[in-house]
Amino acid sequence: MGNISIILGSNQSGKSRYAEKMVSQLDGEKVYLATMIPVTEENQCRIRKHQIQRQGIGFQTIECPYSVDKCDIPLDCIVLVEDLSNLLGNELFLKHRTKQTVLEELLVLSETCKHLIIVSISGLDEKMYEDETAFYIQQLNDLNADLVEKADFVVEMKDGHALIKKGGTL
Repeated sequence: MGNISIILGSNQSGKSRYAEKMVSQLDGEKVYLATMIPVTEENQCRIRKHQIQRQGIGFQTIECPYSVDKCDIPLDCIVLVEDLSNLLGNELFLKHRTKQTVLEELLVLSETCKHLIIVSISGLDEKMYEDETAFYIQQLNDLNADLVEKADFVVEMKDGHALIKKGGTL
């Protein structure tokens, strides 16, 4: 199994920039696994922002909003999953799968690549929401915790600053 890294943080915390910088420092073929299904203008703006940020890193972009274990990923490459919150939402609400399925798919993906880097939102409190949203946040928090346990390297971003929670170096 390849290395697994997870970059956690709130929206606008710098987690995507950190992950992209991390990838740029690694040798090997780089794949950006885009999980967002753009349905709003805000989604389109976020996608454009990320496309600009990753210019010059040498990513091959693969759109894969679910079933990441079945994406056509070159063997032994570096994969950046952007991001887990979109992937989980797509799997739960569009495909009616579970967070366990998402975890298993990511672990299968990690076996085919040299390094799997996952970006995810953290710090959300399901008690602040109701019904479907509370369920989704609880599932995301649980999935983050499962991945932190399995990861070799964990970073939490706070206001653009990286706090290494697990592992010291790549």
